[in-house]
Amino acid sequence: MERLKFKCELLTDVILNVKSQTEGANKTLDFIPGNCFLGIAARSLYKQADDLTWKLFHAGNVRFGDAHLALDKARSLKVPALFMKPKLTEGLFVHDSSKAELHKDKQLKQMRDGFYIFNSNAKTITRVKPHTSFAIKSARDYERRRSEDQKMYGYDSLQVGQAFYFSVETDDSELARMVETALVGERHLGRSRSAQYGLVNIQRFDYEEFSNDNDIACNSDKYDKYYLYAEDRLIFLDQDGFPSFRPTPEQLGFTSDSRVLWEDSQVRTFCYAPWNGKRSTFDADRCGIEKGSVLVVEGKPAELSSVVGSFRGEGFGKVIINPSFLKSDKDGNAEWRIADGDHDKNDRAQAKAQSNALYKECPEASKANEPLLKLLRKLTNDVDADRKIYSTVNEWVNCNKANFFGEAFASQWGTIRSIAMNEPENAIYDKLFADGTGYLMHGVAHEKWANDKQGIRLSSFKALCDKNQDKGLKNLLVNLASQMAKAIRSKQ
Repeated sequence: MERLKFKCELLTDVILNVKSQTEGANKTLDFIPGNCFLGIAARSLYKQADDLTWKLFHAGNVRFGDAHLALDKARSLKVPALFMKPKLTEGLFVHDSSKAELHKDKQLKQMRDGFYIFNSNAKTITRVKPHTSFAIKSARDYERRRSEDQKMYGYDSLQVGQAFYFSVETDDSELARMVETALVGERHLGRSRSAQYGLVNIQRFDYEEFSNDNDIACNSDKYDKYYLYAEDRLIFLDQDGFPSFRPTPEQLGFTSDSRVLWEDSQVRTFCYAPWNGKRSTFDADRCGIEKGSVLVVEGKPAELSSVVGSFRGEGFGKVIINPSFLKSDKDGNAEWRIADGDHDKNDRAQAKAQSNALYKECPEASKANEPLLKLLRKLTNDVDADRKIYSTVNEWVNCNKANFFGEAFASQWGTIRSIAMNEPENAIYDKLFADGTGYLMHGVAHEKWANDKQGIRLSSFKALCDKNQDKGLKNLLVNLASQMAKAIRSKQ
């Protein structure tokens, strides 16, 4: 069996929805499923290798594993469902129905979320946290040139800059080389790939992963119970071909007289419909046992394997048999301990720094995206400028609107707005304040603006324009005139 190890770095945010439907709240997966990498390979190999297509994608000769969050050179694992923590005190316990009476007063709570690095030498467990981002998007109404009504979506995504490790297994060296060529490089995965999401960089990388200290093959008669930890999600089919959440001992690699101890097992389930981009439709539902679940079997092994169940090519089925991190003492206390504090390496600032470093290492990517980056920078600067204008307008209106109440100033503000909209940027100031010819410097408008008791109408407005003459005066006056006209009409 040839095993290729890869590192997948996120160059942009990546959307991998937990559920296939788009309505309602939807969260992103905290790992990258193996079928995403299968899809990447299929896009380039499905037509090119017609004679090998069956072996590559349908016969189970190639297994695309799930990508888990990385910490330095180590690949994380989903927290085992047998792990229990007391609510009010410290400690880590491994669930065992025979020891339940010992823990009645501890209020044990099952650990369900998160990924952990298991250090076999120190017997320590370190938590790593996948970072996510949330954005709200709306569909575009091109006829009305605005956002389309009732078409708003929330996108939860894995944050840019994080690294994930995964492997591809095959017993054919020719297939291994083909898959490596198809995967390595900049690729797209997940949803909204044609928009701003889904760009990743995949490279070969020899990472470290948890190694079990038990040789099951050589000690098949040593154990009374066998613990099968689901490193990946598991799917089992019954005799009629329907998904089943209760696998038989034979499906797990044991003899028919063995039995699954459901009272000692901890099982969580999942169900979703995978999207098939090749056929532009959903495949049959994938229903099975969630990763991190632990199945306890009593009996004798028949053909124990590290991969069980169906749909193995898509990343399902990998298990670890009798992992050492599930060992406990007579009181149920775990032999392994959780390291002090959560190791949160991939925080937001570091993720951005990693993303910038990746673009520096990939000049082709930064060059290809240069027009888009220039546009985004311009849009960002425009938004910042508009924000400053709105703040200036609101402040001036709140301080000066009382000086314009009681008299008909709405028409003057309308004329000011018209001048600002129709005149060039560099001509607006003179059109308003030029001696003898400016709109506010002669005629009826001048009498109203200059003939106030405090004498601050014209002076305060001219001071505002002097201060912002070179800072987008056109947009400032258009917004100010509109707000002042509304404020005056509301008092008349």
